[in-house]
Amino acid sequence: MLIAPRGRTSVTSKTSVEQCQDSIIMIVKDVTEIDEIQDNRAEELKNRGSSLTPMLIVVGDNWESIEHVYICINNNRWLMDNLINGFDTLFKSFYILETPFPKESSVLWGLIQKYVYKMELPQVDPGAAGILVDLKRISIANSVQQRETHQVAQQQQQQREIPVEQHQQREIQFEQQQQQGEIQVEQQQQQQNEIQQVEQQQQRKQKKKTNKLKLLK
Repeated sequence: MLIAPRGRTSVTSKTSVEQCQDSIIMIVKDVTEIDEIQDNRAEELKNRGSSLTPMLIVVGDNWESIEHVYICINNNRWLMDNLINGFDTLFKSFYILETPFPKESSVLWGLIQKYVYKMELPQVDPGAAGILVDLKRISIANSVQQRETHQVAQQQQQQREIPVEQHQQREIQFEQQQQQGEIQVEQQQQQQNEIQQVEQQQQRKQKKKTNKLKLLK
């Protein structure tokens, strides 16, 4: 999808998009149509007071079945390996030939130069400047949203971890209580054993005393 130039009130949005596209790339069904396309394009630009700029012309029945890609400069054309290579060569040809971008697509070319080729714009088209500001605002908003989403995710993770920690603490407390209970049972058992031993000793003493009394009688 192509971005229509801004600030053009003399044409409809649909026409602006078509002019933007035609200033970059056009499609024909047969290679013999290229010369006619170039002549028509040159005449159209001449009537507007502009000169013919480098452009791509592709050959194919439709955009889904492109057979050949040509870069056309003035009355010359060169066959490219593919559409990506042709587009890259087209962009670089503006700098090699020191030719300004077409007015119809200057905004789009400015964005491509800025974000695809990472080149700073010496003179930013007003339309491109507006779009760049919008993109920057969107980028900042997305960054803030991502940061907030990350914070919410962290909080949710912490909330999930708290019950786990509490459960672990309860298990530890239960084990400690269980150990204390076992210790108390052992202590009680030991006390009972000691009491039994004392009682047995007293019984033995009493029995001995009784036996002595019997002997004396």
